[in-house]
Amino acid sequence: LFFGGMSQFYLDAEGELQEDQEVPFVPTIGRVTRHTDGSMTEQRVGELPALLGAGSEFIPVDNTLDLQPDIQMLNLPAAGDSLFIGYLVGGIESTQPNIFFINDGTQSVATNSLFRVYLKPEGLSNNQEVPAQPKLQTLLLSPNPAADQLQLSFELAQASTVLATLVDYQGKIIRQTDLGYLGGGAQTATLGIEDLPAGAYLLNLSAGQSQVVERFLKK
Repeated sequence: LFFGGMSQFYLDAEGELQEDQEVPFVPTIGRVTRHTDGSMTEQRVGELPALLGAGSEFIPVDNTLDLQPDIQMLNLPAAGDSLFIGYLVGGIESTQPNIFFINDGTQSVATNSLFRVYLKPEGLSNNQEVPAQPKLQTLLLSPNPAADQLQLSFELAQASTVLATLVDYQGKIIRQTDLGYLGGGAQTATLGIEDLPAGAYLLNLSAGQSQVVERFLKK
């Protein structure tokens, strides 16, 4: 569950999926479900009363439920009942979605808000499905090993902004390249890597919330 915060994708008043690359504050309470086949779906289950959630903390009512940070094992209540599971505390409250280029310290505050969080199974049938995010399909890197240039060949299920991120094997981000807003279908792009030291790297290609990673060698 995601309680508000900031999101590059959001649903407008008509329920249509919108993209804002400034990653605005949103009030949406969303639930992401990971299925056994590896796919994910997202549903809007409610909204906070303001642009809240960024930097907030969820404190479970029963700390003995912790398996590891941010993972909880819950026994779902019967239909018609509700289960008190914890508190949503603090974080940033913004006066409007996009304030990053105008904020002089008055457009957002560190809030002391406190919300009690309940789980109500009977409400699940009323959730609004969030349309699928743009999906990346197949990523081929050539040549591999590469010396001066690395060619990317990939497919998009639908139009999306695409970002290429080079990462070394220590997890350090070397470079990020915005490939722009690309249409659906087969795509190619070329990255210059002549300045990279020889070694092994990872190329992370992302489109919306979908991403693929491939390994390559710089010679």
